Amino acid sequence: MKKSIIILLLLLRSSLAFSQEFEAYEINSFINKGVKVVVGNSFEAYEINSFASNNASLVTVIGRGFEAYEINSFIDKGAKVVVGNSFEAYEINSFASNNASLVTVIGRGFEAYEINSFIDKGAKVVVGNSFGLCEINFINRRGIIITD
Repeated sequence: MKKSIIILLLLLRSSLAFSQEFEAYEINSFINKGVKVVVGNSFEAYEINSFASNNASLVTVIGRGFEAYEINSFIDKGAKVVVGNSFEAYEINSFASNNASLVTVIGRGFEAYEINSFIDKGAKVVVGNSFGLCEINFINRRGIIITD
């Protein structure tokens, strides 16, 4: 499981670096060809909304560097978002309330009760190894499987 999470994060990071080499019109042409894209704050929010308008199921947005209202606009368009501790817990809960199936939270930097609130809203959470045994047991009772 740990290896899968690391691979996911490396893939997201490398995809993000890859997308930074392209202009918005090129990203849209990839989407038109059915290519999944991972984009971040190297694009303006209006450009990402245009990607999502093109085919939201192919768009994943790394949330760092955007405002909460921009993240909500991406979700409104149907794009997936990956957010972390650059947002407050209440903001992440609002994203999940908007459409939890589109929200993935990187759990590092949040307390166990905040992680549970994200889960209660239906968001996916990547927890990692930032919790002690007592906290892991508390989170595990909430339905998360945690492995090293």
